[in-house]
Amino acid sequence: MSTPVEPNQLDNCGCCDADVPQPEIFNRPGLSALAYRISTHPTFMRRMLARLPTQIIVNGNGDSIRPLGALTARNSDDPAIALLDAWATVGDVLTFYQERIANEGFLRTATERRSVLELARTIGYELKPGVAASVYLAFTVENAPGAPGVSVVPMSTKIQSIPGQGQLPQTFETANEITARAEWNALRPRLTQKQSPSTAAESLYFAGTTTNLKPGEWLLIVVKSGATFQTAAKRIQRVVIIQKHNHTRVDFSAQPAPLPTYQPAVLASGLITLVTQPFVGQQVNTQIVNQSWSESRLKAFLGIQGWSGGNMLRYIAAPSAPSLPPADEGVFRFRERLGFFGHNAPAYSMLAKTPHSNNWDGGANPVTPPANGTVPSIWENSKAESWGSADVYLERSVSEIVSNSWALFQPSTGEPTPYRVSTVVEASLAEYALSGKATGLLLKAVDGTSNPNKNANFKFRTTTAHVQSERLELAELPIEQPIPAGETALHLDRMVLGLSIGQPIIITGERNDLDGVIANEVAMLKEITHSGGFTSFTLQDPLEFSYKRNTVTINANVVRATHGETVNEVLGSGDGAQSNQRFTLRKPPLTYTSAPTASGVESTLDVRVNGILWEEAERLYGLDARSENYIVRTDDDGKTQVIFGDGERGARVPTGMENVTAVYRSGIGLAGMVGADKLTLMQIRPLGIRGVTNPLPANGAADPENRDDARTNAPLTVLTMDRIVSRQDYEDFARAFAGIGKAQAVALWRGEAQWVHLTIASKAPVASGDEGVSSIATHEVSDDSDLYKNLRLAIEQSGDPGQRFRVDSYTPVFFDLKAKVRIDPRHLAADVLAAVNADLQSAFAFERRAFSQAVTAAEITTVIQNVPGVVAVDLVQLFRVDQPPSSDTEKPNQVLAANRVRWDADQAEPLLAELLLLNPAGVTLEEVKS
Repeated sequence: MSTPVEPNQLDNCGCCDADVPQPEIFNRPGLSALAYRISTHPTFMRRMLARLPTQIIVNGNGDSIRPLGALTARNSDDPAIALLDAWATVGDVLTFYQERIANEGFLRTATERRSVLELARTIGYELKPGVAASVYLAFTVENAPGAPGVSVVPMSTKIQSIPGQGQLPQTFETANEITARAEWNALRPRLTQKQSPSTAAESLYFAGTTTNLKPGEWLLIVVKSGATFQTAAKRIQRVVIIQKHNHTRVDFSAQPAPLPTYQPAVLASGLITLVTQPFVGQQVNTQIVNQSWSESRLKAFLGIQGWSGGNMLRYIAAPSAPSLPPADEGVFRFRERLGFFGHNAPAYSMLAKTPHSNNWDGGANPVTPPANGTVPSIWENSKAESWGSADVYLERSVSEIVSNSWALFQPSTGEPTPYRVSTVVEASLAEYALSGKATGLLLKAVDGTSNPNKNANFKFRTTTAHVQSERLELAELPIEQPIPAGETALHLDRMVLGLSIGQPIIITGERNDLDGVIANEVAMLKEITHSGGFTSFTLQDPLEFSYKRNTVTINANVVRATHGETVNEVLGSGDGAQSNQRFTLRKPPLTYTSAPTASGVESTLDVRVNGILWEEAERLYGLDARSENYIVRTDDDGKTQVIFGDGERGARVPTGMENVTAVYRSGIGLAGMVGADKLTLMQIRPLGIRGVTNPLPANGAADPENRDDARTNAPLTVLTMDRIVSRQDYEDFARAFAGIGKAQAVALWRGEAQWVHLTIASKAPVASGDEGVSSIATHEVSDDSDLYKNLRLAIEQSGDPGQRFRVDSYTPVFFDLKAKVRIDPRHLAADVLAAVNADLQSAFAFERRAFSQAVTAAEITTVIQNVPGVVAVDLVQLFRVDQPPSSDTEKPNQVLAANRVRWDADQAEPLLAELLLLNPAGVTLEEVKS
């Protein structure tokens, strides 16, 4: 039996004297991966081989001990060495997974989405499930004869998209019920305005193109102000036929007057009275047309009076000719133009020598000279006496002249004078050596008095009478001004009842600044006013575009819809003996819609147990045993589970047969970002609905949060704690909001007021062009989108009410570049240039750039130079697309700046921050041969 080896003998055996240092592990802050493993297979193997004893150990009895190190073999096929190799492999595998597990234990270094999900849950953060796209649908109601004209579109009406190549149809559902009306299909802005003639008018517009008006004619303009009449006789200089408006314009001067700018009439507000008013035209004009009403007050008035709104609208819309007396106000032409009796009498000197009783020409040798020795006027006969039964007699009989009409007497020089025709008589006259039947006129002054101004200068031979007046129908003047961008008021061409404040409308029309380009935008009604028989809208936000007025249509049969299809499902049977019972939804993904919450989303899931609605909670912790709540968890594979309590934290599910049911929506993410006019298929067509479409593309969608975004966003919720205090809180809160891809908060001063300006960009790209047309996708957020509105509302609910803030999207700006590249001849030039282009697009893509970040020539050169196969690069051109490019002979720009947000005191709107990105079609690469 050998003697045991003393410890000191083993300690001095020399087997541990080999130089195999223990590696020192140190991880500096901010690393994306931890170095945690102590060794790898080669190091393990080398250390074990180094620890093999190299000498024989002699015990106290003098017996020699041969350890394994006495083996001289070191070949890998030696059994002893193979055993060491196996253990080195075990060590390598164990340390590899140990390092992976260590990395998965930290948010910054975790590589698995499941790890990030579980780590985020430790601080109460759930990875965002994504958000469903939203869109506004415009319904068209059937307006054919016999159609009801009114249709109710129920909530959750399903509309399906027409898929493109390689796409799947997507289902959207209406968010609420609406009542659609045929008259709301295409409301139009007011295109004409009432023409109010003035005695100083230089031009007038008349209805029709067959008025047969001619230059040289006289028109009489009569304007009534109270009981006073003002008149002006105008001679037509030019007649212009306007076919597109079916109008005739007459000009009274060489330079026609421009059309007046439309100004809506300001009327007194209508008063609600409890005294019953009869439903007659006079009352409708007095109470409704001649006053101004809000929608709510007019509805109350009609209800109190018991008037039919439909009959009232039909009366107001019906064309009605003015029932005015022949000599009341208006513009008059004269059908007859003739002289007075005796104007064609022979000259007195040409008569026979037999002397007559008077000389009507006022000759030098009359037998009996006329009164005062002058030629008679139209007011007297050849004897210089009054005509008697009439003030004047025309040269012949004109049967079409009626009483209470207008007459215009024109002297040889000077302006004509208007008169009212009081009475028309017929008489046979024998004067001036003439005889015949003539029409006599008894006249009144313009104001209706019986004392007309009998001007003595109106001589019977030289005065012309314009009679048989006819009132011309004045046309409504066309309103040619465009509807400007920034406008908040829309004036309709009719009265429309039934609309409500907050109702969405879709405005469609040709842009005034871009001929041929049709634009659409959604607006919300802030106020509805009825004035003068027309309806006006006040919008919550200014219009984004300027429109050509005569191309604009307004659809008020509009409802918001969101991506996803309703599912009614029996989840299973409750088991009261089971803790934290779980049920899995059978048709994922669960739809989450945009909402003004801290997370930016809300679930569409409703769970009922025994027919009773249970409420979703963020966590079971803190609930009591009676709390009828559940939590929802989405696994990394996209499956959604409904988890109930254990009887201590949350109630257990009562035992029952298939007593757990759910109603939810299925569908989420970027698949719902359908283009404009794609949602046209109704799975069930409501009665009276002819069609549906989405004039604007869907927006606001986001896919479930990925690993990298969650790694960034999870800590933000801890920083803000669902409240906003500092400037950085605005940025962190917005960045963690579902659907937001970028956010930047800047403190701005405007005068003495401090603002926080928040610039945002959506996570989902929105194509700026039509399908099939090459376009650049941007991430702008429209201020009429649900994402924008919900973010603003969430900030208002969580932020300091005294802090002023503003939210705007960014301004996308693109740049082009041209570079000459020398390529290693061992590489394929086409492959290298393609790799250069791909790396440039990746380096200057939306995800890699920040708001207001400049682009430098140095970083572009670095990106190109780092591509394998590139030997040298010469940057020839670098310029923003909104600036002129330099020539190849000039030195390229070294820095392209992007504007920061700025708001000067004299600016109504701030200068928005720019995001400078590479134009996908703006890269020009040339190979340089050596």
